[in-house]
Amino acid sequence: MNILAVDTAGKTLGVALLQDDRLLYECYLDAGMTHSETLMPLIDNCLKLCGMGCKDIDLYGVNAGPGSFTGLRIGLAAVKGLAFPRETLCAPVSTLEALAAAHTGSGTVLCALDARRAQVYSAAFDLETHERLMDDDARAVAESTFRELDAMRSAQNEENDHQRINAARAEMRRKLNETQDSLRKDEPAPEEKKSARAVQVGDVVQIRSMGVKATVLAISSDRTLTLQAGILRVTAREDEGLLLENEKPAVTVRTESRGTALRQSAVSSELDIRGMETIEAIPVVERYIDSAVQSRLETVTIIHGKGTGALRAAVQQSLRRNKQVKSFRLGRYGEGETGVTVVELK
Repeated sequence: MNILAVDTAGKTLGVALLQDDRLLYECYLDAGMTHSETLMPLIDNCLKLCGMGCKDIDLYGVNAGPGSFTGLRIGLAAVKGLAFPRETLCAPVSTLEALAAAHTGSGTVLCALDARRAQVYSAAFDLETHERLMDDDARAVAESTFRELDAMRSAQNEENDHQRINAARAEMRRKLNETQDSLRKDEPAPEEKKSARAVQVGDVVQIRSMGVKATVLAISSDRTLTLQAGILRVTAREDEGLLLENEKPAVTVRTESRGTALRQSAVSSELDIRGMETIEAIPVVERYIDSAVQSRLETVTIIHGKGTGALRAAVQQSLRRNKQVKSFRLGRYGEGETGVTVVELK
C-alpha cells in the first residue's frame, strides 16, 4: 500500500511517502506560512522522485489539527482535491496523536501545542498502547471535513447519473429518429388524387400546392384555369387543381346562352391601378383585359387617376397594342373624365 502523508499544522511543512512499512520519501520545509505556495510543488517533487503519480496512491494521510487554522485548511483542501477524482481513501491524523506516536515506554505522555491567547491544545496518551486518555478538538474538525468530502462525492455520483441518463435519452431519441426515417423511406408515396371529370367554369377546385379552395372563373384554350380564391386571383394548370364535386362556388358565376360559350360576370367591370408604378401596372392591365374578354365583358373602365398623366399614357399605349381592344376613350363628365379610360372590347 502506498500512503502519502501531509502535515500543514504548523510553520514547518511536511510531506512523506510510505510503501507498506518502508519510508520512500520524507521532506520538511520551514519557509514560514507559505503552505499555499509550497505544498503542491513539494508533493509533485515527492511523486516524481519516487516514480509515482496520484493514481498510484492508495491512501492519503493528512494532519487534521489542532494547529494553524489556515495551515490545516490548506492541507485538507489539497488532499481532498487529490483524492476526489479517483475516490482515494483519506485518513485524518491528530497532531497530538502524531506527537505521542514518536514516544515509547510506559506511563503517560501529555502532548501540548501553543493555541495562543494564553491557551494550549493538549491530550494525554498511554505510552505503551498510545491509547488516548483525553480528547482534543481535532477529531471534530476532521469529521466535519470528511463529511464534506463524502457529500461532494455523493453530489458527483448524482451528477454522473444524470449525465448517463441524459446520454441514454439522447441515444434513444437518435434511434427513434433513425427508425422513423427508415419507415418513411419504406412507405410508398401517397397516390395523387385525380379529378373525376374535366374541370368547367363555375366548378370548385382545391389548389394542390396551396391547399385552398378556389372557383374556376375561366378556362383558356390550353386548359389554363383562372381561379378566384377569396380575394386572390391566380392562374394554374388543370392538373394543379383537384375538382371538388359537391362544393358550391364561393363567387357568383352567371352563365347565359350564346352558342356554346359561357359568360362569367365575376370579373369586375372596373380596374383601379392608382398608386401603382408604370412597370407594375401594365402587366396588371393586360391580365385584366384577358380576364374581361374571357368573361365576355363588352366595356370596362380602367381607373388610373389624373396625376402627371404618365400612367394614363402608358396604359393607353398598352391598349393600342392589345388585339383584344376594339377602342378606348377618356371618361366623360360623371365617369371620371381624364382620370379613367373606358375600353371597348372585341
